[in-house]
Amino acid sequence: MRLQVQFLLPGMKIFAPVYGPKGELLLPKRAILTEANIAKLRQHNILAVYIETDLVVDHIENLIDDLIRVETQALVREWAEKHGDHKLFQGIKKNVKQIVSDVISGKTVQYGLAEIYAGRAYTYAHSVDVCILAIMAGYRLNYSRPALLDLAIGSLLHDLGKAKLDKMILNKPGKLTDMEMSGVRRHPELGFQMLIQHEDISPVAGGVVLSHHERLDGSGYPFGLKDNAIPRSATICAIADVYNALTTDRVYRKAIPPGAAYEILEGSEDRLFPSWAVKAFLKCVVPYPVGTLTRLSTGDMACVVAVNPLSPLQPKVVLPETKTRLDLAQECDIQIAGCSSEREIQRLLDHAIRCCDF
Repeated sequence: MRLQVQFLLPGMKIFAPVYGPKGELLLPKRAILTEANIAKLRQHNILAVYIETDLVVDHIENLIDDLIRVETQALVREWAEKHGDHKLFQGIKKNVKQIVSDVISGKTVQYGLAEIYAGRAYTYAHSVDVCILAIMAGYRLNYSRPALLDLAIGSLLHDLGKAKLDKMILNKPGKLTDMEMSGVRRHPELGFQMLIQHEDISPVAGGVVLSHHERLDGSGYPFGLKDNAIPRSATICAIADVYNALTTDRVYRKAIPPGAAYEILEGSEDRLFPSWAVKAFLKCVVPYPVGTLTRLSTGDMACVVAVNPLSPLQPKVVLPETKTRLDLAQECDIQIAGCSSEREIQRLLDHAIRCCDF
């Protein structure tokens, strides 16, 4: 079950290894939490972790290794800060090739890196998430391995230009002024200018970086391109970018439920994004991963225990306080209404402690 660090208690057991933003191992799988290592997680700006609990038994297999994801994040961060070191880029390319191979072999991800990191690490964690989502969509669209690699590199580096922007503006919690927004909208061109200095970057990858904020109806930037003038790979990256940004906490707004983001993208078909791209992408994402805490339309709190592949917005859940199990695909009158509130999570933890469920 995924818990924010603020709710962690000594004695809880870590479900999966926890890595720092530079790829360092902070806690091994099944480590027992103490006050000291909870403080360590806070010190490294970790926002959330997965814990083991008797309330739900996770059966998660064939996942892309978290370590390679975190290593890739760290490499991109270092490469951006060192303005394109050739040796570092070769490391990035090697890791991306491995991720492409993992996706082709059927591996997937349980949750996004961007939802567990705060501060500067968010931008680079988000980039890795977008890269993996784009690869999955590209593979579904029958991209060849070389084409997937170009898509992956472009998607991984899509926000590279933000390294040139004022961090105070990027992390501003309030609404940006028109001048500040104008500066932020320069990041695709800034990133493209950084990339074209390196012969290892393909034109396709460069096009992804330059055009990932263009929209089908011409409302995007930097050039207001429309329809077929927007590169296909840039469109795939754009959808992955929007989905991942919507479903993770930002300094200026809270994340929205994955199911709501799913529906927003469905509503964008043939308006902001072409139907072929949206449909392919939505078949690659799990709106409610195993371990997600949600609130049902009945008012009950529920934890997702299994995904329904044919009905992704209606997973199988368990009600932690009563241990009742529901298949929402079979419950016509019950839907997921949103994410659990902090008060609901605290109530769950209080109940679990009383019942020795952790």
